[in-house]
Amino acid sequence: MYIINFTPIPAFLGGSLIGLAVAFFFVFNGRLIGVSGIASNFLTSKDNRFDNFLFLVGPNTGLSHTSIIHVMESQYNYALDYLKNLKNKPNSYLNLKESVFKNFNKKILFFINLF
Repeated sequence: MYIINFTPIPAFLGGSLIGLAVAFFFVFNGRLIGVSGIASNFLTSKDNRFDNFLFLVGPNTGLSHTSIIHVMESQYNYALDYLKNLKNKPNSYLNLKESVFKNFNKKILFFINLF
């Protein structure tokens, strides 16, 4: 993999900003930011549930140009379409062809290597 645009200063500043956000969160809330801890607290605890939800699925998560809620709705609709097809054909199932899978992986690897 070739790195074309190596930008250490913006990367350092972004990492520093994340570290500063964690420090502020700890000072003001008395706990550290960790996605696994926030996710488990969202599912199991009744305290700070809304805060944890906003942290996990806030408006700037996902594809960085839309909300993760849009992504979740799209995945939900995709799953519903699949279930509707299964209802119409009860003895069927989704079987991915190996050639399709390999072709998809080649395309993904090609785009990854561009960056």
